[in-house]
Amino acid sequence: MVRTCVAYKCNVKQDEQSKAKGISFFRFPKNKRKRTAWIKAINRVHWYPTEASYVCSTHFKEGWHSDDPYDENFAPTIFSYKSQPQTEGEQLRDERRVRRNLEKEMIEADESRARTEQRHKSFSIESHSGYCATAFGDHNVITSTKEARSYPDIQAEDIIMEDTNIKFQSDKENQTDICEIIQENASLRQKLKQREDDLRKHKWDHRKIKDNDAATKFYTGLPAFALFLWLFK
Repeated sequence: MVRTCVAYKCNVKQDEQSKAKGISFFRFPKNKRKRTAWIKAINRVHWYPTEASYVCSTHFKEGWHSDDPYDENFAPTIFSYKSQPQTEGEQLRDERRVRRNLEKEMIEADESRARTEQRHKSFSIESHSGYCATAFGDHNVITSTKEARSYPDIQAEDIIMEDTNIKFQSDKENQTDICEIIQENASLRQKLKQREDDLRKHKWDHRKIKDNDAATKFYTGLPAFALFLWLFK
């Protein structure tokens, strides 16, 4: 029985042509979690795989599936009916949309910062408006400017207002800038992606022995890579 790929609009079948291109065919896995992921990726209505159901290697980014649930090759991801390349106009529209969203976020952050600073100023002025002044000479303490009017013998130049130490809180000093958070988040995401790429480079997979019979024998004990593929299809 000729093996054919069950993916939608995939016409690949096991023949001399596919063999020459190095295309492999994989049965649906027995592992429940992995099998469910494959069925979901194939996305065919009211369809379930049988023992004769295969997925070809063209639907995996590395041409081989992984048992790691966090690996991009845990399930098939490449499908011809989904991979529609963006036109130049679509790319420009996406870039403009990203710029608009970023500008909008920055404007909203500035407005929020201004509102918060204004609230802090209003609160500080209201809290300190009733602070007292000190009269020198007879050492009378005047608790407000209104009370000062009841002392006609005290001249204005004899009254020294106490330092109220009013300090306006500013988002620049007390609140983390939203733009800085966005930049830090992007930087952390980039570092995480780099770590994932480094981990993937050091993780063993079939590419270390692909088309190399000596490496195949060293790592697996099998005499040839072709035998390795045949056993693990």
